[in-house]
Amino acid sequence: AVVMKLGRTFPAVRGAFEASGRLAEARYVERATMAGERTGDLADIDPASVPYFSVAVLPSRVDTPRPSGKAGGEVVVVGTGPAGPLWLTPETRGALAAADDVVGYTTYLDRVPVRPGQARHGSDNKVESERAEFALDLARRGHRVAVVSGGDPGVFAMATAVLEAASQDEYADIPVRV
Repeated sequence: AVVMKLGRTFPAVRGAFEASGRLAEARYVERATMAGERTGDLADIDPASVPYFSVAVLPSRVDTPRPSGKAGGEVVVVGTGPAGPLWLTPETRGALAAADDVVGYTTYLDRVPVRPGQARHGSDNKVESERAEFALDLARRGHRVAVVSGGDPGVFAMATAVLEAASQDEYADIPVRV
């Protein structure tokens, strides 16, 4: 999980990580790739020193054994980048190639390569929550699911929609990556 543009929200974000018991795992980055870049453990950062252009990063626990849920089921949220198949990142290409099912807004699905044997589930642009729950339901049945988002999935809603749905008790055992 990544929380962007911390600034004055830093104390609340830090508190949420602490309340979840995962503060020790959280990392901090400010002004990435710019002069004055700073990184470190989130727990060590002085809240008064946090600028707007900073992020908190909490690594996934995908490799943690899951007590229930059918083996192999997972959801990965991928972005299409700025254009068609030639602009997909290697990570996105890999996730799409490994997926049994691809779920997304139909216009965005049209931007990813069609693979034999892979089910494609297109929907309208205004049903992000339903799309997220559909993907999680497929994963609960053991499917490897790629949820396609336009551009960056962390900015263009699908990462948020999937993570919000995944926080429901019935999906607690489904691994989700962005």
